Amino acid sequence: MKKTTVMLAVALIATVSMRAFSQSNPPVSTIVITYIGKSDHPVFPIVVSSSSEEADRYKGRLFSDPVASFAHVYVVRKTVWTQIKSIRMLGGDVKQAGTDDLQRASPILKVVVARGHDSKTLTVQADDVIEFLSDLKACVPLYPSLVQYLSEMEARMHQ
Repeated sequence: MKKTTVMLAVALIATVSMRAFSQSNPPVSTIVITYIGKSDHPVFPIVVSSSSEEADRYKGRLFSDPVASFAHVYVVRKTVWTQIKSIRMLGGDVKQAGTDDLQRASPILKVVVARGHDSKTLTVQADDVIEFLSDLKACVPLYPSLVQYLSEMEARMHQ
């Protein structure tokens, strides 16, 4: 009886520890893309997530009204999200724009990469942006309006 109780306690502790460890560093589950540059009309942010709750949380956290109400939100299938997570830039393999780059006239993107409640903001130079947007469009052909908005952002990067 004592052995069973001890084994049960050890199993319970192991389960709780593993669960806490797995939740402490969740995989990327949301990206928020914001265009920063000159434009003749508003370019609203794009939120792409594997979770509607998390997409709404980041939309509300990063943008105030009226921008938040115009943000384009896409909740994608898990299979699509798996492809998105493999994009090189989301792993942090990108040259970020410096302060000198931010003062230039060329447009840049601000990309928020979120893991649960934690997030990291990347300010990305035009060269890397084109590659990132192309990679992202290749992952989301099932979402034609998302492809359209990404293509519009990509066209602005060429101006």
